[in-house]
Amino acid sequence: MNQYVKSAPPATVAFDPSVKITTPRDRTMAMIRTVAERWGVTATDLFKHSKDATAVAARSEVYEILSAKGWTANMIGQLFRRDLSTVQYSLGRARVRRAAASQTEATP
Repeated sequence: MNQYVKSAPPATVAFDPSVKITTPRDRTMAMIRTVAERWGVTATDLFKHSKDATAVAARSEVYEILSAKGWTANMIGQLFRRDLSTVQYSLGRARVRRAAASQTEATP
C-alpha cells in the first residue's frame, strides 16, 4: 500500500432499513399512482401512448397537478415521453374546461 494513501475510516453509522428515504421522484410517482387509482387505471397506463378516454383524463389531471407545482410543460413532457405541444394542448383544454365549469356555476 502506498504510504501517502490512507485507508477509509470504518463506518460508524449503520444503515437503518426502516427509514424510508423519500426523493422528489418518489413523491411524484406516489401522486401519479394516487390519481391513477382514483380514475380506475394503473400508473403504467398513464405512461402508455393509449388514447383510452379514462387514461387520457387521468393523465390530463396529472399534467395539471404538476403544472400547478411549477413544472414546465417541457419537464412534464419528458417525464411522460410526450411532445411539448401535446402537454401544452392538454393543459389548454383543461383551462377551457375549468373556465366553462366556473361559468356554469356562476350563472343561476
